[in-house]
Amino acid sequence: MKLYKILKKVSIILISTFIFLVMIIFVIGRFFTTVYSSSSGFSGESYSVYCGIVFEYNLSTDIGYHHNQFGYISMLNDKYVFNNLPFLASTKKFFPKEYYKIFWGDREYLIEEKIIYLFCNYINSGFANSKGNHEFNFTQPFLVSHNDSNEEPTGIPIMPEEYKHMIFEEPIVAEVVEKFPETVSFKINKGQNDDLFLGCEFFDNKAHGLFYEIIEMNDSTSILQDVMFYQRNVSHESIEDSDRADFMNIYNSLKIGEQVTTKFVEN
Repeated sequence: MKLYKILKKVSIILISTFIFLVMIIFVIGRFFTTVYSSSSGFSGESYSVYCGIVFEYNLSTDIGYHHNQFGYISMLNDKYVFNNLPFLASTKKFFPKEYYKIFWGDREYLIEEKIIYLFCNYINSGFANSKGNHEFNFTQPFLVSHNDSNEEPTGIPIMPEEYKHMIFEEPIVAEVVEKFPETVSFKINKGQNDDLFLGCEFFDNKAHGLFYEIIEMNDSTSILQDVMFYQRNVSHESIEDSDRADFMNIYNSLKIGEQVTTKFVEN
């Protein structure tokens, strides 16, 4: 019984000390804070990271505040792991989350591994530097700090070694060599040997910026498809006949021998 009381007191002291240290870090960290935020235009999330050790997470929607949470940061190889505080682990299920920290000029991105291909498309397409030039410029799909800098970054982001090949210093241009109307897809003359990757997006810039993504590939060729349109058709989801006709007209206007590219060009 005596040992139990001693252990209980030690546990209380340790927990109290931990909470006190976290509070001190939050207070001092206000002066050493990095804020990462993203927004879809209707909802957004943000991290306030204090002293690189602890964080405050906020999730909001177009109808107001949704979720708030505190946690701490650890390292796993070259990933930053955002964890629950121990006494919240049983009630808060948002974490842990693992991020790569990717630098590009003044900007600092937090990117989960499962969406790295989307981030690469965002950079390769030119959307990341399209402020004022694209209809979606009011959104910021990835967690980023210093995005309000007047200086647009130059060069390419500093990627983790295994993903460096997925950022293109120059746009990749490919030729359409075969079409498959039944699956709204086509084959191009570029593949894995050209550093392409599954999910890589190509634009038919003469057709209002319609884009297709790679769904299959080998060393020298790839199959591209408008995945969203095809899935909606397969699932028989409601699509206006006029919208379906407009899309198919655009798809049919892309001829064998014409080119598509990883860079979006606004007409």
